[in-house]
Amino acid sequence: MIVIDASIMLAWLLPDEDSEAAEPVIVLARTAGAVAPAVFPLEVANAMRTNILRRRIDNAYRDKAISQFERVGVARDLEAFEPEVLAETIRLSDLHGLTIYDAAYLELARRIDCPIGSFDTDLRKAAQAENVPVYPQ
Repeated sequence: MIVIDASIMLAWLLPDEDSEAAEPVIVLARTAGAVAPAVFPLEVANAMRTNILRRRIDNAYRDKAISQFERVGVARDLEAFEPEVLAETIRLSDLHGLTIYDAAYLELARRIDCPIGSFDTDLRKAAQAENVPVYPQ
């Protein structure tokens, strides 16, 4: 099992991104299973919308990418909405200077004791500080 964040998924889905570096993490997600906070699909969809507005992709590309995204089969963790989990997410956000969204990925990886896949520099540093393995290495 691996926690996968939007930076990995978007690198894999979007043109002119680092899909080669993302591919091994996607393969791991498909073979070992992947999970992400419930906000994950909204982050991916929002980034797709932003790329449409910037004219990097069109609606047809977005629709195909969202279909590919769904086929990876990333489970959604709903426990982020529980008070004690939210409190830990806020603590990690404060401690490491992360957005709440990024801290939610770190909290999940710590809670279920599995690695995290991310290209986000701040999230990677925070994960390493929390002794959470990070992919790609």
